[in-house]
Amino acid sequence: MPGSVLPLSHSRNAPAVVVRQTGEAWKNPFVSVFEPSFESDGSTVKSVEAFSQGGVVRCVKVESVVDGESVTHYVVSNPQATQTFSNGGIGISFTGRFGIVEDREDGTIRMYLGAGSAIQYRGNSLTSNGGGNTQAEAVLVPYFDPSVRSNSA
Repeated sequence: MPGSVLPLSHSRNAPAVVVRQTGEAWKNPFVSVFEPSFESDGSTVKSVEAFSQGGVVRCVKVESVVDGESVTHYVVSNPQATQTFSNGGIGISFTGRFGIVEDREDGTIRMYLGAGSAIQYRGNSLTSNGGGNTQAEAVLVPYFDPSVRSNSA
């Protein structure tokens, strides 16, 4: 039942939500955002906003407060690996299947290609060498050299 609390084995209570959907998720999509904390001082997730392109939800903005710091995540998922989601208001563009941008209050930006060829965010970019889908992560910390990790050769 939505909102009911189920006990965990040898642990404290945890909220549980059950979602049922009629039809296929590809035709009737929905977005789930899970609260990652049991903190007694309240929720870390402060807001969630969806962005559509061509009538399809392609990006979700999740604003949180983690250890007292504001953190914004943009989670992008395109139906096809060759498609691009772009939103000038956010300052984001992503080509591929799955990507994430993390923007922290301290100025740190993390861009992740889960399966993609390019991601741009507010003047910063991460692009695969050959233009094909890859997994890669760039971490940009103010006043430090960027850190890039990739599974590409």
